Amino acid sequence: MPPIKVLVTATSRDIKAEVILSAVAAEPGMRLCEEHVLTVPEVDEILVAIPASEVCAVIWVGGSFDADGPADRWLRLRPSLVLLLLNVVGDIVHVGLRNPNLDSVLSAVHALAKSVGSAPNQRVARIDLITPDP
Repeated sequence: MPPIKVLVTATSRDIKAEVILSAVAAEPGMRLCEEHVLTVPEVDEILVAIPASEVCAVIWVGGSFDADGPADRWLRLRPSLVLLLLNVVGDIVHVGLRNPNLDSVLSAVHALAKSVGSAPNQRVARIDLITPDP
């Protein structure tokens, strides 16, 4: 399987999205479409340029799934797209240290890519990363 094309977006500017972006960039089975965190409108523009038949993933930090919202529209228009809604709960204390929970994010994208072509609601996953209390 060729590397999964990945777009990382965030509802608002957030360092946590940058950490996710770095983890995706280092993952051999993934290829970033853009090397910066995108705004939601930028995702729309980039998805238009990617052939609909190509498998791609959107990781949306702070995103939500609403009927007739951007996530719903992306999934309806692209049967080869998978979506990971990621909410980070708590603060990242040590920026630069590897967060062991990032493995679960990357694994979820790989697992979702296997469901390409299925119903839209089967191509969405939501993960809440919770940092432990000090």
